[in-house]
Amino acid sequence: MSKGDSIQRAMLSSRRVPRLVIATTLLVLAMTIGLTTRQVRTGIREQMIGRDAAVLHAVVTTQLDEQASLEWDDADGGDALRAVLLASRLKGVIGTRLFATDGTFLESFPPLVREAELPADRLPGFRRGEPGSRYVSAVDPVEIFYASNGNGLDREPLPLLVVEVPMHATSDPRLLGIAQFLIEGHSTAVEFERLDRRLAAQALAIFAVAGVVLSWALSWAFGRLRRTQGLLADQTRHLEQANSELARAARTAAVGAITAHLIHGLRSPLTGLQHYVASLGNGEGGNGAQEWEIAVITTRRMQSLINEVVNVLREEEAASAYDVSVDELLGLVRGRVDGVAAERGVDLELSGGVPVRLMNRTANLLKLVLLNLVDNAIQATPAGRRVRVEVDGDERLLRFRVRDQGGGFPEAAVGNVFVPRRSTREGGAGIGLAISKQLADYLGATLELESSSTAGCVFGLRLPVGTEPEELGG
Repeated sequence: MSKGDSIQRAMLSSRRVPRLVIATTLLVLAMTIGLTTRQVRTGIREQMIGRDAAVLHAVVTTQLDEQASLEWDDADGGDALRAVLLASRLKGVIGTRLFATDGTFLESFPPLVREAELPADRLPGFRRGEPGSRYVSAVDPVEIFYASNGNGLDREPLPLLVVEVPMHATSDPRLLGIAQFLIEGHSTAVEFERLDRRLAAQALAIFAVAGVVLSWALSWAFGRLRRTQGLLADQTRHLEQANSELARAARTAAVGAITAHLIHGLRSPLTGLQHYVASLGNGEGGNGAQEWEIAVITTRRMQSLINEVVNVLREEEAASAYDVSVDELLGLVRGRVDGVAAERGVDLELSGGVPVRLMNRTANLLKLVLLNLVDNAIQATPAGRRVRVEVDGDERLLRFRVRDQGGGFPEAAVGNVFVPRRSTREGGAGIGLAISKQLADYLGATLELESSSTAGCVFGLRLPVGTEPEELGG
């Protein structure tokens, strides 16, 4: 499946993604608004409860200031209880308890109010002059009052606001006692319900407005993303088409390189035949049998070269696949150039032993490159000297080096040895290295002149293993 098809399939399968993202965003928004509203609700309730505590604290302090001569008796607390009776007249107060500075219960009003104790952890706050308050949504009246004259109390739970006020005069911050006011909490419950409704309405309005804005923004963003994906799919299809065109161009170039290799290989034998025919036409036959033998050998070389190229193209067309070891490849190269090396008196040495196997299509093209390099090296090396082919590497990279002992390239030609040029050799076309470079590029290999001196040249060929070229006939 092409990349364009993959993108198109991803676009089709992602139609549900925008809805999922919007739903998740709205859920997170709702949770955030809910938590924030709950925190605001708790804070406002604490302020509302603390408001009554502040009022009672101020009233009690005022009464104590008016009775500045009051002498406290912690044993019975009667005088202290009378000091807070005026504060008890506030609307909604249903009972009052008086405690000593250590939290011990002293007295209550009315007498039906049950005894109680103050928790020790709240005493430090009272000593600092801080009033306290708490709201209880449902309290059994029996927990507050004693039964009177055998008559049972109404057991219906009632809301209760408990306010605890430290008692001290303005002129004397010394703690004199703690007054606890029990306030009927129906009015507080009504205020809480009103607060909850108002906060719920505000939260719902915020969620509606923010949800609409976020949904629109996300829908617009996903719309842009889908359009971008569409453009990306179009661009990917165009790139795939361009890549296909480039692949076809590469295959055409490879076929052209093989054809050029054939022409280049035929050039020298044809030159020899031309000289032979010309000598016969001029009556310069000389030793006819020897020249005829040379012509036959030349013809066989031409036929062998044509058959070799035809076999390469035939295998490409048939798409047959099999492995060729590096040693087998070097053996094929030796079989082709041994005769030429012997004819020129050049010692040819090939080192193998690399346990790597190549696909036949890669090996066929690699053989053409090596044949060109080795043939050039033999032609450049004087008789009695050596041409050496070295190979090493592993299953990821093969490295070939072709060393000759010729005179090297002129200094001006070192930088453009792979550019077609006029050959200085009789019958040469000057395109052998250019053809080898083109075939190496097609294989994904790197061909370069590693060194050139009067002691000879070294050509290096590096071939990544495992990458196969495109079919030439594709």
